[in-house]
Amino acid sequence: MDLRQIYYFLAVAETQNLSRAATRVWISQPALSRQIQLLEEELGVSLFQRKARGMVLTEAGLLLQQRATTVMKDVTAMKEQVSAKALEPVGVVTLGIPTSLRSLLTNRVAAKFSLSFPKALLRIREGTSRDIRDSVAQDQTDIALFSSEEPSNPFECTPVLSEQLVAVALPEARLSMKRPISIQALCRNPLVLTSYPNSLRTIVDRAAAAEQVEVKVRVEVDMSPLMLDLVRQGLGFAVLPYCAVHELLKANLVSACPVKNLRIEWLIAHSRERALSTAASHLLAMLKAEAEQLTTTGQWPTAILADHTVTTRTSRRQSSSS
Repeated sequence: MDLRQIYYFLAVAETQNLSRAATRVWISQPALSRQIQLLEEELGVSLFQRKARGMVLTEAGLLLQQRATTVMKDVTAMKEQVSAKALEPVGVVTLGIPTSLRSLLTNRVAAKFSLSFPKALLRIREGTSRDIRDSVAQDQTDIALFSSEEPSNPFECTPVLSEQLVAVALPEARLSMKRPISIQALCRNPLVLTSYPNSLRTIVDRAAAAEQVEVKVRVEVDMSPLMLDLVRQGLGFAVLPYCAVHELLKANLVSACPVKNLRIEWLIAHSRERALSTAASHLLAMLKAEAEQLTTTGQWPTAILADHTVTTRTSRRQSSSS
């Protein structure tokens, strides 16, 4: 038995399908089937029950899955701890970041990191703040940036900045960044919002409830690019961080205005239990530096650096629990 066979076995156990597992591990299905057969012959047990609809773990297979998962985590941790001693970033580092930050922050950091550290491979995982937060908890992401609305207690977290949430509509709506809108006025319009409990939806619903106004949702969608597409089709107003709309705003493809008293706070987080590799440490520093530069130079005009914020949601949580 070797690590490669364990890797193949876990892929089949997770997918319960040889074809999907073969695609995941980048080998042919017959070759994967042969490796599983060799592993069963070596152990002297059947690991799977072959059924018409897939592969089901036997009792022995379930035991091996538990042990093998622990082994692979230990191997990963060992690699990370050794790599952390490297002076030059090498290996794979995974960044988890919401789609709304793509054009303003993600693109810049990805380009700078790749050019600065050619021996390291940057892997980017996009999704909602909740998706990104969960990927850190599942050891799938090394460095993550997500909303402070998400639970962050298990992680090492650094508040980065807060930014204004804006209402976004067609240019004909003539919204202006110089004329904020109240939550009451916003809710008179049909809305394209994220679904609950997405961070953005939580912020909007909380503000609407405080003012006792109804949120008229026409469409729910969790990815900002699709939200903006629907806004441009005239389906309603969206509520998004400024960072998600600044490119379309500059091109006059949408109009936007700040929503009074609605802000979102961004955290950088990583696991407390895993040592950061050299690549991950550089990535974390680069994220902070880029966010600071964009804010101080006015390219992120609605952002306030965490050091300049009176309080954050994280600090409020800590104060209430102490």
